[in-house]
Amino acid sequence: PIDPQFGLQPTQLVIEEFDRAMKEIKKDPDKLAVWRPILEQIHPTFISTCESAIEWSREIGKRTLKDGMFKGQKNAAARARKIVDGLTDPKKNKNHGKHLHREDCARMGLKIVEIEPHPDIQDALLSAHHAFMISLMNSGIVKIVENQKGVAYVNYADVPI
Repeated sequence: PIDPQFGLQPTQLVIEEFDRAMKEIKKDPDKLAVWRPILEQIHPTFISTCESAIEWSREIGKRTLKDGMFKGQKNAAARARKIVDGLTDPKKNKNHGKHLHREDCARMGLKIVEIEPHPDIQDALLSAHHAFMISLMNSGIVKIVENQKGVAYVNYADVPI
């Protein structure tokens, strides 16, 4: 899923919880006592920052699909928008770490190339995947980005695991 995060906080859920608090407080002002300690933890501009992150991630997703996978196709923008709508739907995806099955991705409209008919490519991809998964599961690492030259960016959790 396309689900921007700040630290370990999913931006969409921050906004949804804030909206829920506002609705509950409006309906029953006595709920303010319950919500106050939660709302006081939200820093100024954080809600707007979350909204901007969501909008920006949607723009990047649409542009990347339109200019990449669907480049030159007359319906590229509409296809990209449909896919990004599916990838950014928090009700459907529920979690940043949710596995998206290739059949679901194909139904969304993504072009899927199966690796099973290419054992050398499959072995290389799965080896890299397993190496990253072992690193992520056995450390405080939450993100690894590495290029073909061995240059890596490694981000550690800012909270104890």
